[in-house]
Amino acid sequence: MTTASPDTRHWCPSQWNAWVEAGQSIAECRDRLAQVPEEWRESVRDHMRTVYMLRDAARARAEKSNRWRETP
Repeated sequence: MTTASPDTRHWCPSQWNAWVEAGQSIAECRDRLAQVPEEWRESVRDHMRTVYMLRDAARARAEKSNRWRETP
């Protein structure tokens, strides 16, 4: 899925982070990451790894909490 690129000439790294993270799917996030300038790409990639680690941890915590509530 190709997305229309916004005017990114004056973007800072945090704007790139937010834009890549806003992708609706992993594939779209990858497509967006490919559009990040080379000088920022590694930083944005690291940010996305952190985002996915935090989401996975939150999901695991919620599942653990739900199991605890379901225990008689």
